Amino acid sequence: MRIVFLTPSFYPEVGGVETHCFQVGKRLVKLGHRVTVITAVKNKQLPNSEVISGIVVKRFNFKQVKYLGLVDIWLRLIRFYSIFKSADIIHIHDVVIWYLPLRLLLFNKKVYSTFHGWEGKYPIPLKNILLKKFSRAVVHKVICIGSFIEKYYGVSADKVIYGGVDLNKFCSGKKVKGSLVYLGRLEQDTGLLTFLNWYKKHKLDYPDLVFCGDGSLNKICKDYGRVLGFVDPAKILKTAEICVPGGFLSALEALACGCKIKLFWHNPVKKDYWLLSPFYELQFSQKNLKAFLQKSDWSNIVKIYLKLWER
Repeated sequence: MRIVFLTPSFYPEVGGVETHCFQVGKRLVKLGHRVTVITAVKNKQLPNSEVISGIVVKRFNFKQVKYLGLVDIWLRLIRFYSIFKSADIIHIHDVVIWYLPLRLLLFNKKVYSTFHGWEGKYPIPLKNILLKKFSRAVVHKVICIGSFIEKYYGVSADKVIYGGVDLNKFCSGKKVKGSLVYLGRLEQDTGLLTFLNWYKKHKLDYPDLVFCGDGSLNKICKDYGRVLGFVDPAKILKTAEICVPGGFLSALEALACGCKIKLFWHNPVKKDYWLLSPFYELQFSQKNLKAFLQKSDWSNIVKIYLKLWER
């Protein structure tokens, strides 16, 4: 099949959506499918067109201006009309509104979407909720990354998943007692400040704190431990006793490496982000861990996409 992913950002940019699209895309290529990713430019040093692991990547720039920026995106995406028209599958990651003019032009073509997480604002702005509802109404089927999306945005999912993990890459090693790693973006919406308040009271129990990530709270985190930036966490997780994940992907990678996880939140949305997921129970008991990890392997996530696209 000829598959097109439309996504706000893509590998080698760092983030959950970027990782998700890359891991799914390259496995689809290995299965013999032709995958094209159309994405916005963040890093101006990246080329407008390249092939990564068999995935054809097309990047476009747009004006970062409120309202007019969206119009600019529409005009630039029209240039990819032939790619969208020839696609067997069009799958949009979050930014369904970007595709709106093409949705009207190609009204007979089925469109699918994955809704990734939330925008980090609490309370969730009404316009964000309405946009998600509108996006759900104009696509055929939807995957939600987390059950909380259905609750807070009032949309129905055809399938709920919690990201994916490469079980061949992430595996357990000998644990170092008292080692603690925070894995994820160093931002308030991840529950990081709540974790740091907790850590002040338990510092003696966990003298070795490492942050694998980066963000606006970088300087604050340096007062508590080592900040490594966005590095490959596999080696660190192998020896870490406990991981505090910022999101689902981080939690999956930590559990695959044999870490215990500890979850934090600072508002009701982030609380239900975890409570309505399997991770909340897994921080207390890892009884069903093996089966959950096997279901979450990227190879099985690809099967979910293929099943979703069945005519």
